[in-house]
Amino acid sequence: MSEDTSSRNGFERHLQTGIAVVLTAIVGWVGVTITDLVKGQARMDERVASIQARIASMERKLDSIDMAGIGARIETLNRQYGEHEAQLQSVWPRMREMKERVQRLEGRAGITAPWKN
Repeated sequence: MSEDTSSRNGFERHLQTGIAVVLTAIVGWVGVTITDLVKGQARMDERVASIQARIASMERKLDSIDMAGIGARIETLNRQYGEHEAQLQSVWPRMREMKERVQRLEGRAGITAPWKN
């Protein structure tokens, strides 16, 4: 019986050693995984901080825009557009007159314009 007990004790010790090795491996794996997750979290924290800084900078730029100045500039551009439109309207009749004059001169000289062929 003592031989049976000693072989049981030997088997039990080997079994306990195996369980201890498995548990140690699991604890090591959990430790490595947690370390990797902490590193990833630190990178994400840095990215979020960078994005927050960019947003704050854009908000400051947006706040610094002078909306009244932009409105005045738009009014000026609209007024200038109207002035240029009026100038163009005065040019069109003169262009028609020039075209008619060229046609009359061509008719007198017997010249046919190349674009009329």
